[in-house]
Amino acid sequence: MDSTLEKRIEKLRKLKDEFNLDQKTIAKYADRGRTTVALVMAGTDDRYLTEGNVDAIEKGIEKILDEYRQKLCGKQS
Repeated sequence: MDSTLEKRIEKLRKLKDEFNLDQKTIAKYADRGRTTVALVMAGTDDRYLTEGNVDAIEKGIEKILDEYRQKLCGKQS
């Protein structure tokens, strides 16, 4: 596997754990199937470890975290 992809996936795993994100939610925001998200995050099937899947999951997690930030900022106002 490409070391750059591995580093990106490791970062995504840390975010997933840190914010207690479930794969169903990530899949919804990443516009990917739950199985695809699970296989990419686990790194067990090279067929799913593509730049496109990793990009989509990154964007999905960013969207989730942006919504969290907006909710937090809205509650504090």
